[in-house]
Amino acid sequence: MTSFRNGSVAAAALWLTVGLTGVALGGEEKEEGDFLRYPLGETGNFVLSPIVGPMYTPEMEFGVALGGLLTFSTEPDNPNMPRSSLSTFFIYSTNSSMTISSFLDSFWLDDNLRVNVEFWFKDMPDNYWGVGYDNGLDVDDGPLTTEYDRTWYQLTPVAAFRTVGDLFLGAVFDLNHTSSDDEAPGMIDDPTFQEFGDDNTNVGAGIVLSYDTRDVTVNAWRGIYLNFMTTHYLEALGSDNDYDVIEAEYRQYLPLWREGTTLAWNISTRYTTGEVPWGEMSQVGSPFDLRGYTWGRFRDKTMMYGLLEYRHQFQNSVGELGRHGMVAWVGMGFIGEDYDDFSGNDLPNGGVGYRFELQERMNLRADLGIGRDDAGFYLSINEAF
Repeated sequence: MTSFRNGSVAAAALWLTVGLTGVALGGEEKEEGDFLRYPLGETGNFVLSPIVGPMYTPEMEFGVALGGLLTFSTEPDNPNMPRSSLSTFFIYSTNSSMTISSFLDSFWLDDNLRVNVEFWFKDMPDNYWGVGYDNGLDVDDGPLTTEYDRTWYQLTPVAAFRTVGDLFLGAVFDLNHTSSDDEAPGMIDDPTFQEFGDDNTNVGAGIVLSYDTRDVTVNAWRGIYLNFMTTHYLEALGSDNDYDVIEAEYRQYLPLWREGTTLAWNISTRYTTGEVPWGEMSQVGSPFDLRGYTWGRFRDKTMMYGLLEYRHQFQNSVGELGRHGMVAWVGMGFIGEDYDDFSGNDLPNGGVGYRFELQERMNLRADLGIGRDDAGFYLSINEAF
């Protein structure tokens, strides 16, 4: 079984994006270094890189993707201040699927305060294979087994203050909602779906502790990132369910023989306890983990994966770093009720990708990932990790 990601964009979108955006927003030819970079305002502190292109996936049929990258400095007079970024995509297709995703990475108070916000909204046909590795592997998708209409949104702001050196301490808040309609008989008979029903709103809060020595957070060439986060969903906060989520992540970036060649690796895990609803169990297949698996096909209370990725930015004719690049990665993931349930539940992963530098050290990425009996194509902004 091979499927392509809901909300992903076919390869043609990447190339037509370049042509259509140049016609729509420029008219005149731009220098290569200025292409798809549009300063806003008198000072030019805000820089916009718009994206537009057609798309096709088997699930969403034909549609259009609109979005872009906006960067800015919260302290324009401070040359050492990292630039903040806001990326957004809106996709609508002929089968009435609609997705919106937006990500803010911002730096404040001389980089002593970092505020990140993640937002998702999906209203679309989807599939639910049930809970557990075996269901994800063995259940055939279709109108009698897995299909349903899904509405989902999630808003997750994180604020962290620098304490000592590169150590940050902060808080996370999460609001998510999942509702379903027109469920297949196989989904209606699923015990986890019967337990939690077709409508769940969950509200949680927790703490974040991170150590970060990366040179650029959205596209690091060197450094280490360690992150530990706990989120507690409580009825006292307005949540329909009481459960806890613990997430831990280790990333490292090693520069190789020249600037622009990087070896990066990532080990991540997500562990849940309590009354975890079917829509919020640990899953793989997002644009940021095991690219190549249908998002939600494999879900359970515990997940872990590792990725090793080579990143290469090409040089131009005069030996300077150009705006084109490529990546290749391999990985392995596991999913189960607990860590001792991982044996035999392996999820191999690999893929290749193209990069185009929209703005300095901020890329448009197109990734083709392959998993076990599955594949996916992704169009997004900034690196997967």
